[in-house]
Amino acid sequence: MCNTPPGGGHDRQDSVKYLFDGDGFFCGIKMENADSSVYRVVWGRDGATNVTTATFDVQGNGTLELVGKSRDAFILSQGCGTSCTYDVILPLTGEARESVFMFVKAIDTARNLIAYIPETDSSFIRVENYLTRKKMDIPGDDLCPAAFKGDCIDSCFFEQEFFVYSWNGKSWSTDNADLKQKKVPLELK
Repeated sequence: MCNTPPGGGHDRQDSVKYLFDGDGFFCGIKMENADSSVYRVVWGRDGATNVTTATFDVQGNGTLELVGKSRDAFILSQGCGTSCTYDVILPLTGEARESVFMFVKAIDTARNLIAYIPETDSSFIRVENYLTRKKMDIPGDDLCPAAFKGDCIDSCFFEQEFFVYSWNGKSWSTDNADLKQKKVPLELK
């Protein structure tokens, strides 16, 4: 729906590349200036406009892309290298602030949940409600010998009141699969 007439109660700006514009909601990318490769994201609904406090760089693969939306938030994502993605959550509340998550593995927009690999601590996977910021950490044991712990994950998803994940254990090699699976109840605090 890029560059369509405005669908909601906001003043359309020519300098914004709209990723979504309809049903009273909008989300777009606004370059800092005409010569810049740096941009901010503008978003909102029903006449309220928010602008990210963070700036983002145009990368070789372009800009952030809209990958999901719900009545509560827009979700933008972009690859940032091997085994690397980052997602930006844009809450649809007045004067909302964006949240940036690296190494995202799963999202449940119906319940505002995100699963990602935390960079700065020993947790294997963190599940977080991106609106309330309540979270739970899943410890990692018996992980494959990869340099990055996130590369051990085979798959993960939300299933009812559980988070299910499969990973390769420490006996994994190119000749030997060591696939393991756990189903943990969602208990965010």
